[in-house]
Amino acid sequence: MPIPWLAALRMIPWSTLLAKGPAMAQAADALLSGTREQRRHAAAAADEIRRLNERVEELERENSAHAELGKQMSDQIEALTLATEVLAVRQRWFAVIAAVCVVSLLVVVFTRG
Repeated sequence: MPIPWLAALRMIPWSTLLAKGPAMAQAADALLSGTREQRRHAAAAADEIRRLNERVEELERENSAHAELGKQMSDQIEALTLATEVLAVRQRWFAVIAAVCVVSLLVVVFTRG
């Protein structure tokens, strides 16, 4: 009973393999260089993703800072609006007081004269 792997070795066309050896080596080299190129592309893509993530985080920080600035500006505008309303009320009161003073002065001037 022959050994099964010896029978398998006898069935391999060694002359064809030897003739096609250089072409197979070139194909293997091309496959290997393609794999290296894919690794390089994968590393470049991973680096690009990392940079994009950093940029997104930076933009989120800037967006948060802008939102805080907008809130501060809104608070200041609200305070200015309240102060303007208070001044408008005071102006009306002063106008009424001035009108009363002018009327009182005119009454005094025309009643004495």
